[in-house]
Amino acid sequence: MAATELARLERVIPGVGRIEYVESERRRDYWFTAEGNKRRTRLPSVTSILRQTWPKPALLEWYARLGREAETALESAANRGKAVHRFVEVYMATGELMDPADFPAEYAPYLRAAAAFLYEYDPRPLAVEQLVVHPEQRYAGRLDLIAAIHDVPTLLDFKSNTRGVVYPEAHVQATAYAGANQRCGGVELQVSMIVGLAEDGTFNIVPVRDATKLWGTVLAFFAEMRKFERALEGVATDDA
Repeated sequence: MAATELARLERVIPGVGRIEYVESERRRDYWFTAEGNKRRTRLPSVTSILRQTWPKPALLEWYARLGREAETALESAANRGKAVHRFVEVYMATGELMDPADFPAEYAPYLRAAAAFLYEYDPRPLAVEQLVVHPEQRYAGRLDLIAAIHDVPTLLDFKSNTRGVVYPEAHVQATAYAGANQRCGGVELQVSMIVGLAEDGTFNIVPVRDATKLWGTVLAFFAEMRKFERALEGVATDDA
């Protein structure tokens, strides 16, 4: 039985090709078709690459502490992140804030933090939830926002957690989005920032530290890991 499709987005990029995002109940896929080609290729997302390669010892400790409750907590955090992104996306598209009452009550402080940032910095949208791809480096993604802040084109990535902390991998993620945006001929960025939204309704802005070299290392490791996994699958098949 085919999975129910929840969302589909598409962007045609002159000189590059077509990138598609398909979300179902089971998975999220990015498909790329190079310009002048008919065959599409599935590409990993920035998020999935980092999830499979970035060490998170604190997360393991957290899992051990919560036990069975960990999966529920992770799902709640993911839904909260989606709500925050939806809140920002609608404001950037319409200039109107969504009513926090339309969301679960526990999301309200994070939405207040997002609203406070939007009010104080007054970003003018240049690209909202835009699909990006880097065909040569073989990854895709969906950046949160590119906006003009005081007339300066700025990449913005929003993170929500209890203390509004910006973790190191967020810098790598933003760097990857900036690189794909450049490859797609997007807005020439002058600044990249991560906005941490906290449970107390405050926000924390952290300038992105360029991680181009580190992202290249992550991509190389990811490619070798996938190659090794395929080789093991071949051995398993031969032994069957």
